[in-house]
Amino acid sequence: MSLACLALLRVPPRTLPAPASFLADLAEGWHELAIRPWYWINLLAHACGNFALPAFFVLGPVIAVHSLGGATAWGVISGSFGVGAIAAGFVVLRYKPRRPLVAADLLATGLALPLIALGLSHSVAVIAAANAWFGFELIISNTLWSTTMQTLVPDQVRARVDSYDWLVSMVIMPVGYVVAGPLSSSIGFTTTLVAAGAISAIPCSLVVLLPGIRGVRRNTAGVIVGPAEEEGVGPADEESLGRDERIRERANAGQPGR
Repeated sequence: MSLACLALLRVPPRTLPAPASFLADLAEGWHELAIRPWYWINLLAHACGNFALPAFFVLGPVIAVHSLGGATAWGVISGSFGVGAIAAGFVVLRYKPRRPLVAADLLATGLALPLIALGLSHSVAVIAAANAWFGFELIISNTLWSTTMQTLVPDQVRARVDSYDWLVSMVIMPVGYVVAGPLSSSIGFTTTLVAAGAISAIPCSLVVLLPGIRGVRRNTAGVIVGPAEEEGVGPADEESLGRDERIRERANAGQPGR
């Protein structure tokens, strides 16, 4: 399916600029990340969730064997994620919240549900329902995040910024896999899973209170715009942003970015 969709894409050719040095690219990407607090603050919250998530996959099969009925139970729980993800695919096409990052972060707290359900419940149905919600919220949350990032980060630096996104968000995940087993042996499965749920949910709940996160919003035309302080203009100048962007696009038509 992915191959068929990619084959149908018609991407206009672009002339790439002369390559810079590897270190220069790293520095530019870091600069573009650092000047966008809404971006790197979210990455730290995402990293907490990615640190907590492995507890579900490390401890889940063990709990399924000893308390839930074995491989069949774990298969049902694992498959429920896909059910939620498919349902989200239909919803996200029409879901356009006014503050996309606030919506994405609040949805991301749903990761706590399967972790806590696995730790506290002996019902396959309850755990599967929680995991289905995780699949549902993850697809919507990731779509909102990706759309916002691709809208607000300029084309010519997006890949460099995105590389830091993956690094910061995912580098801690292997640590979660390493510590989940020994920690559960020390403090118990339930405590480990509930703690993982809290680690995943609390940061995403708190970042929505920050003005920089709330400042990323859709304007009256439905276009996602960044916080006023990032754009260097006041709220009254939002209309001029679109006009200035079009002027810049025409001026740079002969120098497309990568």
